[in-house]
Amino acid sequence: MYTRQSYNILIEYVFSMSVQTDDSFDEQARQLISNLTMGAYDAVADQFTPEFRSEFVDRFPPSYDPYLKRDPEPILEEHWRSAQSLYGEYESIDNSTVEPTDTGRRVDLSLQFATDTYPVRFEFNKDQQVTELAFPAEYSPPPY
Repeated sequence: MYTRQSYNILIEYVFSMSVQTDDSFDEQARQLISNLTMGAYDAVADQFTPEFRSEFVDRFPPSYDPYLKRDPEPILEEHWRSAQSLYGEYESIDNSTVEPTDTGRRVDLSLQFATDTYPVRFEFNKDQQVTELAFPAEYSPPPY
């Protein structure tokens, strides 16, 4: 049987636990974009799980400089600079959606650049580590 004191301790414990809300995942994704805009590529890569860090490097090999290290930071920098060269200066995040996944949350962001929008997707595990970073832009070839 619970006493009033043990009940109060239980309530305090439950409310003191870190609660992961959709907002916390959205805020983290927005902070990762902010880090990209400031050139803090290491701060972004530090959020990757070890498995995703390796997968990311294998998926996006550097194309501009064959002597870049096999680390995510130069790849993130290359990709961010490429987006800015294609779409102009980054302006803001137009919108975001957060959806639950089997392992955590997926956050889709629509980034507004000077000339166009560009989608970015983050997936997080329950510990709020990045398990996926994708740039799911659709490409439509010009008519020939």
